[in-house]
Amino acid sequence: MWQPLARGLPQQGAYETVLRDAMATDTLEPAGVYFGTRNGKLFASRDGGGSWRLAVEGLPPVVCVRAVVVDRARKQR
Repeated sequence: MWQPLARGLPQQGAYETVLRDAMATDTLEPAGVYFGTRNGKLFASRDGGGSWRLAVEGLPPVVCVRAVVVDRARKQR
């Protein structure tokens, strides 16, 4: 069943546009979900979209987002 997951997202006066390629997920469990807006904001969720936070603002229009998991425990060779 679909339900809105808006905790942490602006609710009033938020006129944001998100393009199809401006949303991505990572491979963690629970999944991280990330999306950027045409107004230059990047939002992030660490719990599969249950809650959100503004990660960065002031970017140029975000038209593409990609996610990668970096293993910090792995030593560089």
